[in-house]
Amino acid sequence: MHQYGEQQTANLSSQDDLYRELFENATDIIYIHDLDGRFTAVNKAIERITGYSRAEILKMSLADLAAPEYQELARQITFEALGGGASEPVEFVIRSKAGKRIVLEVTSRLLFQDGRPVGVQGFARDISARRQLEQDRNRVLEMVAKNVELPEVLNELMGMVQRQRPGIAGAVLQRRGDRLYAIAAPDLPPAYFDQVRGTYADRRGGCCGAAVEGRRLEFSSAGELAWLAKLDYKREQQFQYCAAAPILSGAGQVLGALAFYFPAPTTPGPADRELMESTSRLAAIAIEQRQLTDQLAHQAQHDPLTGLPNRLYLRSRLESALEQARMNDSILAVFFIDLDRFKQINDTLGHSTGDMLLQKVGERLQGRLRKADFLARMGGDEFTVLVSELRRAEDAIIVGRKLLNALREPFEIHGTEFVVTASIGISFYPKDGTDTATLLSNADRAMYRAKNLGKNDLECFTPELSGAALERLKLENDLRRALENGELILQYQPQRTLDGMLSGLEVLLVWEHPRHGRIPPNVFIPLAEESGMIVSIGSWVLNHACLQAREWVDAGYPPVKIAVNVSPLQFGRSDLVKTVSGALEASGLDPKLLELELTESVIMHNAEESMERMSRIRTLGVGIAIDDFGTGYSSLSYLRSLPVNTVKIDQSFLREIDAPGGAMALVGTIVSLAHQMGLSVVAEGVESQEQLEMLRGAGCDKGQGNLFGEPVAPERVHELLAQLITME
Repeated sequence: MHQYGEQQTANLSSQDDLYRELFENATDIIYIHDLDGRFTAVNKAIERITGYSRAEILKMSLADLAAPEYQELARQITFEALGGGASEPVEFVIRSKAGKRIVLEVTSRLLFQDGRPVGVQGFARDISARRQLEQDRNRVLEMVAKNVELPEVLNELMGMVQRQRPGIAGAVLQRRGDRLYAIAAPDLPPAYFDQVRGTYADRRGGCCGAAVEGRRLEFSSAGELAWLAKLDYKREQQFQYCAAAPILSGAGQVLGALAFYFPAPTTPGPADRELMESTSRLAAIAIEQRQLTDQLAHQAQHDPLTGLPNRLYLRSRLESALEQARMNDSILAVFFIDLDRFKQINDTLGHSTGDMLLQKVGERLQGRLRKADFLARMGGDEFTVLVSELRRAEDAIIVGRKLLNALREPFEIHGTEFVVTASIGISFYPKDGTDTATLLSNADRAMYRAKNLGKNDLECFTPELSGAALERLKLENDLRRALENGELILQYQPQRTLDGMLSGLEVLLVWEHPRHGRIPPNVFIPLAEESGMIVSIGSWVLNHACLQAREWVDAGYPPVKIAVNVSPLQFGRSDLVKTVSGALEASGLDPKLLELELTESVIMHNAEESMERMSRIRTLGVGIAIDDFGTGYSSLSYLRSLPVNTVKIDQSFLREIDAPGGAMALVGTIVSLAHQMGLSVVAEGVESQEQLEMLRGAGCDKGQGNLFGEPVAPERVHELLAQLITME
């Protein structure tokens, strides 16, 4: 049989020298082996790729070359070829003489002589570089999904460039305004970062700037990189030539530039250009994801109206300030500032004027504080200030007086002057508390005392103010009896598709107090959580809502999903799944008609345990929604691993949805990524037609808010459900 291979090669020579030339000099491996799998003829490519000589190869079989785990496949390739016809391409791994793994794409066909099979001819293409590129790309995308820091991701990406094109160096420059800054250049010296820092993002910035300005591939001119050769880095060969490509976002925005540095002037070929294009696309994905993550993190920790830190950020900062005060043995002051009679301005002149006034108040307060001080907006017309590193409490009072005087100066809005006053309460660490909750609570009490004493003044906390705790205790006792007395009432707020069709009802809870009247949820829910009553209240809400929903179905109305909020304390209980299944069993409600709403912070508190609990809930057939998305951890990548079916965008996104560079781009990105993960998106707090049109443009699925309908009592829900019957 070995003679057959020699004969075939000889025949090639005698029949047509051209065929022999093609056989010998083909880029891909061409081989012939006998029916036992032994090579009988091979071309030069197999020597170049494997490192074995032709003589060595002719003593081997395909299985001898195969990596250990591919030896069975080698025999299978031979067996299938013997079946007749040409085989489908098969991915096959061999080991070179030096032990290197080489990935081949192999096809083969049976050879005949005088009508009988005599051997197998095979064709093998080295696809190692292609597979390496795919692995590198997947590794980079995985790092992006895991929120790995941007420089680390881009360094890995530049490593991919090195593996594909040894001898060249890659760099990524990010655009900030009209300048470029290097953020990844692992194969260039540290001095490179200083050299290109602040490079113009136009033709003044060389080929990188030209690529950004022209939005196309650019090349360095003669002598342009003379500075690069002078940098002190240990390479035998200096880089003398650069090719740069723009890094474009999905929307076409220029994010920066990708630079390839070559050791000598050259014209990048198709392979280099393709590598630059694919690398710039991956760089764009990484940069866009980081920008989105940073924007979401900022959104979660800042008030969208004033741009100031919000309550979440304040608590984190206060914890750090307390730790610092303990270490330095210094005094820390917490200011609680509440504007006097702000509601009258809102009611008289409208929310737009009120919002502008709050923005100006924030700016003025910030302008009167030191850089080390911290100002946050708590919500409404309430602000909080942390003044740290004090040696005397009197210094804080001086700061407070300065803030009061600043607010007394008139504010001008639309040509009208407003005079605003404020009441300020101050608590001190360590005198008035040593933890976040106590200091904030005591500053709040001191502020109310300032209001009660005539407003437009400041008060410091004193132990006598703790008498306010008595009122709180009374309210807590009343709440314990509220369930028994039937004072807690369910209301239902409609959720609709953006064309107005009813798609669901969110369950809301109100307290009709016999003496104080209606108490809003933001007052009694925190009280219920702190006292632990939220668990029994939450169970009552779940059971009652399921029973009411089943009654509507039994009455002949079309089934509509109800959404029930689950508190952190209730979600943390091990019997939650049993509680949910019990409510479904007692009511007979179809599990598909129930959705539980959880906040991001609740889920991420104990991610592993949360995942297990959520999976068990989903097994029941119950849906899960992420509520108030954008106000907590706000990581899009973690959504991929959660068993949820709905994302609810927090209403804070809509307040500035029409502002230039505001939340609209974030909403569109969140909707797009959520849809890629098969999730439905509901926007909360939709109040205007303008917001609705923008949500439609973003591709949002559903909305909830006053524009779609205010919360209604159970006896009025049938009016909403009747609309569905009319539509049918």
